[in-house]
Amino acid sequence: MTRRSLRAGIVLATVLLALAPVRALAASQAFSGTVSVSGTSFRSHTFDVATTGTISATLDWNDAGAALNLLLYDPSGTMVKKASGSKPESLSYQATVTGTWKLGVKAVVGSANYSMSVTYPNPPLGTPVYVRTIGGGTSGHADMYPSGVDVDANGNVYVADTGDDQILSFAANGSHRWTTGTRGNKAPGRFENPRDVALLNGKVYVADTGYNRVQVLNASDGSVSSVWSTRFGTIMGIGSGVDGNGNPVVLVAESSANTIRVFTPAGALIRSVGSGPGSGAGQLNGSRDATTDADGNVYVADYANSRVAKFSPSGSWLMAWGVNGTGPGELKRPYGIAADDAGNVYVADSNDYIHKFTNTGTFIRTYGTPGEGAGRFSMLRRVAVGAGATPNVYGADLWNYKIEVFGQGAANIDTLGGTPPADGFFNTPYGIAVDGGDTFVTDMVNQRVQRFSSDQPYAWVLKWGKRGWGEGNPGFNWPKGLAIGSNGGSRSVWVADTRNNRVQEFFADGTPTGRVFGNVGAAIGQLKWPFDVATTSTGNVLVADTNNGRVELWNPSGPGVVWASTGPGAVPFSKPKAVDVAAGKVYVADTQNHRVVVLDASDGGVLDSYGKDDLTSADGVAVDPSGDVWVSDPLKNRVVEFSSNGSLIQRFGSSSAQFNKPYHLDVLSDGTGVFLFVADAWNDRIQVFQIG
Repeated sequence: MTRRSLRAGIVLATVLLALAPVRALAASQAFSGTVSVSGTSFRSHTFDVATTGTISATLDWNDAGAALNLLLYDPSGTMVKKASGSKPESLSYQATVTGTWKLGVKAVVGSANYSMSVTYPNPPLGTPVYVRTIGGGTSGHADMYPSGVDVDANGNVYVADTGDDQILSFAANGSHRWTTGTRGNKAPGRFENPRDVALLNGKVYVADTGYNRVQVLNASDGSVSSVWSTRFGTIMGIGSGVDGNGNPVVLVAESSANTIRVFTPAGALIRSVGSGPGSGAGQLNGSRDATTDADGNVYVADYANSRVAKFSPSGSWLMAWGVNGTGPGELKRPYGIAADDAGNVYVADSNDYIHKFTNTGTFIRTYGTPGEGAGRFSMLRRVAVGAGATPNVYGADLWNYKIEVFGQGAANIDTLGGTPPADGFFNTPYGIAVDGGDTFVTDMVNQRVQRFSSDQPYAWVLKWGKRGWGEGNPGFNWPKGLAIGSNGGSRSVWVADTRNNRVQEFFADGTPTGRVFGNVGAAIGQLKWPFDVATTSTGNVLVADTNNGRVELWNPSGPGVVWASTGPGAVPFSKPKAVDVAAGKVYVADTQNHRVVVLDASDGGVLDSYGKDDLTSADGVAVDPSGDVWVSDPLKNRVVEFSSNGSLIQRFGSSSAQFNKPYHLDVLSDGTGVFLFVADAWNDRIQVFQIG
């Protein structure tokens, strides 16, 4: 959320008038023109559909000897209806998405002057009217976001594409074989942040981290074979191997329990290896991955202990190794681990080397170096090793969007992927802040903020940010909300750097101001996964401290926290994910309580709460100048409007085609009207509606 501008800028007014023409409110339009098979054989006419309903069109022309076709195209450019035959022609179509539709007229025989009329849904008074889309489509997605990789005996490569919630497979020559996974509610074949894959006997085992489960795919085509019934804590990795008798096993790194779970291929638990958190013999801390050698010994990427831990097939402690450091042969937060047929152990380390060791920890060599470009890593996550005496070595470089392939002698021999996301497009936009026409968006999966201008219709201006944690600015770790503020008389942007458990401030060009607050913890002044920020007229900053179940008001110039509220005493906040401030009141999207809670901005005292009977979730909140409160309800793919006293006014949106996981909201008021901005996250776009 943002402290929004009520000023009417001349440039902004001109642009928004162009974006929201009066005809967007009309229910019918007429068009005319000329088409000829020997000249301009096709013409098109656009019209804006602001709500769902029936589109009807009629085409007539002056020459009975000519033949014309009437065509209808949806906002994606797909032809959805065609009318042909004798004149006049007509068509009717049920529109389920809003946006700019198009009618086409095509000459099939001869030439003719034509006239055409169209009627389309006319929204009830007060219904949001579609104005513009920012972003949209898959141009905001990189080739892949590989956090897991494995390879079979034929050299086919399998990738856990975390950022796109899918699993990919490539042939040994790099050609694409198949893709499995779509974003959506939990179901077989759908993934949420899959972190790793493991190959075993023609099956692909997937660490489906966000859904706390293991899914099993057929390696030949990616079809779902089974879904394990076990519900895990946080699983960060998955591997395959054998037990002490040579039987195949699957190893699940349950990081939240600091242990490795060993299963049969069918999903039956055999044993747990390691305990913790701790750094003693037999203990693990934040385990990320595991594998076995041919004898069934278990090797673990013991992440927080910066070492490799080795256990016997029965789970008894054997040894550990690892020199803490950032150079070749040194370990710093190892993430992935694999073993070759000879028993050598390969470690993908957060210092961006793949290290090769003997099975007792003697260093042999490295593959790849830190940096960008072919054969280099900037966010190395996993390692996989092929079969045979001289296997290729594969490294998953998460934030360079690629897989690097090395020969056994460490020469770089291939790269899969590597194309970054395009500017001006998104992969899961989450937060929005609008002020004076400039729109700032947290492009969450791409770990960046993008800025759009009003000089042209929301033209892309710049971006900043990259993946990072604990490194100071400008690293982001899945940023969500943001707000516009002021620092030293200059405009600034506060960003909820969610998984870094902090809030950062930047100038509008992306330069860090140096003001950062919060660190992980439950004490006042500490944060756990803050989802949103808002700024007050006095320059203070409100934070939705989501996993601590509270809202805090900060004075960033000192002395720090002004007040903290945990919500109404009888039913405290449960995962509050958004905040807004207007007229001395703080509005909180109390997500898991399905309501809005209103606080006194001066002291955090509870003033009101409402919406429980009208919302299934509450992820975003914004207040318009009339005092009406808009709340996003992503579980129902809609936005809900309440009056200032909490009475339900309307629900807007009902399908994933119109909204697919609408998260945060913002409102802009200027001399031309009032506009609602919706982060339509899983449609990878921001939608703008006129609401007044």
